[in-house]
Amino acid sequence: MTNCCSCTAPNDIQSASDAQIETKISHVADGAFSIRESLATGQKALHAGKAFQAGEVLSEISFRARVPTPTYLSVQFGEVEHGMLYPVHLEYINHSCSPNVFFDVNALHLRALRPIAPGEELCFFYPSTEWTMTQSFHCHCNSTGCLGYIQGAAYLPEHVLDEYEFSGHIKKLMQRGMAA
Repeated sequence: MTNCCSCTAPNDIQSASDAQIETKISHVADGAFSIRESLATGQKALHAGKAFQAGEVLSEISFRARVPTPTYLSVQFGEVEHGMLYPVHLEYINHSCSPNVFFDVNALHLRALRPIAPGEELCFFYPSTEWTMTQSFHCHCNSTGCLGYIQGAAYLPEHVLDEYEFSGHIKKLMQRGMAA
């Protein structure tokens, strides 16, 4: 997972500015997704290879390895459990404060939160699975409700909590934190 994406509009047709940036495109999962890598920066992002409907499962997920502490690429799937995603191409789903997918770590699948057009970058809200993050960052997603600085769910103001879907372990940790 890299830090931030634009994730605000479908991009199956490259804009003039995008055309100037050389990109390597690799198709994965029988063309359901593509990994786009900027040859200038090396940053990778996962894009839809086809249309997805709201609520549709895009991929089953599992964890190829558990890690004792969170890493830059791990996803939190329990109160203290972290793992490396499988299939591996899912690691290239970046953050947005206006996500279009959700990692349901309880049902073990990736689900569309809204309709997704072919070519659109896939993005999820990192605090939906992460209580505290190894690498906090300034978000530049340019969405209307961009939170600006992303650190994990533990640092979200209460007024933001109703705007997102969260994993079960994050909901439990939030309830415990609010009761304290």
